[in-house]
Amino acid sequence: MQRAEKILPAKPLSVGGDYPGTEDSRLPLAPFREEVLSLPGDPARPVMLQVTLFTPAGPGPFPLALANHGATNSSAKNRGERYRFTVAAYYFLSRGYAVALPMMRGFAGSGGSIVAMGCDVAALAQANGRDIRGVIEALGTRPDIDRTRVVVTGQSFGGWNTLGFGTAPSPGVRGLVTFNAAIRSSDCAASAQDSSMEAGAGQLGGKTTLPTLMLWGDNDSVMTVVAWRALFNSYHRTNARAALL
Repeated sequence: MQRAEKILPAKPLSVGGDYPGTEDSRLPLAPFREEVLSLPGDPARPVMLQVTLFTPAGPGPFPLALANHGATNSSAKNRGERYRFTVAAYYFLSRGYAVALPMMRGFAGSGGSIVAMGCDVAALAQANGRDIRGVIEALGTRPDIDRTRVVVTGQSFGGWNTLGFGTAPSPGVRGLVTFNAAIRSSDCAASAQDSSMEAGAGQLGGKTTLPTLMLWGDNDSVMTVVAWRALFNSYHRTNARAALL
């Protein structure tokens, strides 16, 4: 069941005010509406997740881009704020997509607790991926969403969860896009984190056939160039439809 908590009038994305950061002149103009919803995640582990939904002007149905958030200094005492300002959202809105930004369980206004699975970071990604699938399934019941045209993206922690979602995607998902995909888990020894990600990426790649576009930068603050190249190569060895940009 979904519940709209707030709907803001459409505004061009270059205007500030209620839209923090949108005064940036580099962003494309795209009038939009904003809703804050409560949607179900994984039905096997019932939880309601806080989801921001941006839709373009007009009735739709719109193709859907789902963007997954990163996590910085997250803990049971720091659930963070609702993920809302993201250039990727504005990019897709300007091209006629609806954009959903779900908060994972334990973050912001979502229920449940942050998922922790030690160094089994592939299992963690898949657990969060099942929540992402639940959100897409719920949004797919709306008449303004075209569930046959869906792309799933994410940055950092959200990029890693995007790879997990890819192992059991919803029907209608056309591809995955990750930005600086990575996971740093406080319950996994620091010395094992890069090797865990590399091994986990190979596991996740072997369980999806979706085309996957992966982007990193040489100045990534979470992963060294050596580490993210090893992660990509591990994923690509098991999913030949992956590409690095």
